[in-house]
Amino acid sequence: MKTIIKLYISLISLSAYCQEGVIVPLNYSSDIDLLSGTYIKDVGNEFAPYIGTWQGTWGETLEAKTFTLKIEKITHYTDTSPNGDYYYRDILIGKYTVTETSIGLIITNTMTIADPGLAKISSINGPRLNYLPFNYFDEDFCSISGIVKLCRNVNNPNVLNYYFDRGEFWISQNCPYGEIYNIPIPIPTVNLTLTKIN
Repeated sequence: MKTIIKLYISLISLSAYCQEGVIVPLNYSSDIDLLSGTYIKDVGNEFAPYIGTWQGTWGETLEAKTFTLKIEKITHYTDTSPNGDYYYRDILIGKYTVTETSIGLIITNTMTIADPGLAKISSINGPRLNYLPFNYFDEDFCSISGIVKLCRNVNNPNVLNYYFDRGEFWISQNCPYGEIYNIPIPIPTVNLTLTKIN
């Protein structure tokens, strides 16, 4: 009986080890059913061209704003589903500041966010061709959401083209801005060229 119990425990341990050891690339096929414990990993270092600090300016001279976006890679981030399944994944998060260019006044600053789960900008899977989509979600502004798309300039690795697409989302009745289009979005909502500064 002891041998059967030891064998059973060994099989459970081996099963858990195998489940934890599954690694798939960032842009895995949607036909794959991911097992709980799978690691979605940047095996080809596809995130590398996006990592760094990027900056761009938009608006009229007296009202111009500067957007500084710091993109960091987080490895082995734990992502848990409502059903209890969990996955590890490599992700990129974006921390940013928005500054009134003419006077240097910082309007928005998320650079001090330490928990990757609280980042307002985070990658969606991996790069597609020459662009990488990010989720934008801001709980501070009635949970406004959208998609930030960063497109690489194949002729200049120190330039990214930034695009923002406002998501359609539900807002709570207690949102102080009333209508969805009255909610101020603290990041650029215009197309922007970002230059790598670090």
